[in-house]
Amino acid sequence: MTNYYFESDIPDDFKRKGVSKEHRPNPIIQMGQFMDHNGIPITYEFFPGNSNDCLIYRPNFGRIKKHFDLDRVISVADKGMTTGDNIWYTINTPTEDG
Repeated sequence: MTNYYFESDIPDDFKRKGVSKEHRPNPIIQMGQFMDHNGIPITYEFFPGNSNDCLIYRPNFGRIKKHFDLDRVISVADKGMTTGDNIWYTINTPTEDG
């Protein structure tokens, strides 16, 4: 996950005030990216700026895994994503993701 800010003070349905990695007060959007084992992006998705990283993880992990028919997946994430619930969700799959 990363975020992008806009040189505007006016939020809309997608650009929202959120926790900016640059600590800016401007509205932001968030982008989540999935990569293959070579570090090549396979897909990405944008989310409203006020989306919580750790809550985005679980529904999208399962959806992307199903969409691309992925077997075992290793997740690499910062502390914003690695909550106890997300770790439990990841390792308690039939394919023993990590």
